[in-house]
Amino acid sequence: MPQPIDMQTELGRAMMAERIQDAATRGALASLQREQVKEKEAQALRETQIDETPKTQSEHVDEDGRRKNPFVRRRSRPKKEKEASERSGKNTRAKGAVSTDDDHRLDVSI
Repeated sequence: MPQPIDMQTELGRAMMAERIQDAATRGALASLQREQVKEKEAQALRETQIDETPKTQSEHVDEDGRRKNPFVRRRSRPKKEKEASERSGKNTRAKGAVSTDDDHRLDVSI
């Protein structure tokens, strides 16, 4: 003989199964949100972290702070400019020659 169906018991079972499924869904969603928050914090930490640049051999500085060859890349003036400056009279005065007052005169008239 078949068992009679109790409507209240069957509705209770269906509601309990639905609540269990909702709780599992909420738990999965909460864990996903926690992972997203952790990932954002880790990304912010990586972006704000200060890294030192690696030292290379070419940037080596002596302990006393001097460069090894300070005048290696110093350019000399081309010959044309030297000749032009000599002709203009800038270098005409010899060493030990008496200077004239024309070179040191200051005009303060108002």
